[in-house]
Amino acid sequence: MIKTAGANVSPAELEVQLRACEPVKLARVVGVPDERLEQLVVLCVVLKEGATAAEDDIKGFLRERVAPYKVPKRVLFFEDGVSRKLFIDYGEFAINGELKEITFHEPSKCEQK
Repeated sequence: MIKTAGANVSPAELEVQLRACEPVKLARVVGVPDERLEQLVVLCVVLKEGATAAEDDIKGFLRERVAPYKVPKRVLFFEDGVSRKLFIDYGEFAINGELKEITFHEPSKCEQK
């Protein structure tokens, strides 16, 4: 369960909703610690082969189906067939999940390894 601004967000709920999103092959939702909100909702996505989608497309899809506070603050896109390990380094902490490695250097820029 992700705690954001005092509300609970179920990663499974968002992942189930994204099964109906045509370009999405795989989606994993993680909570990233945040000083102000406690945790940020971050979505990690692998698109189907040949599919295209932007962060706003995915967020817009979810805005039609879930409460506004559940819509991810960030959507990160990953290539299929890469290591299934996700490593998010966001300031002074790190969390582990599934997918591939990524490091946030600043809020607006990320580097995939």
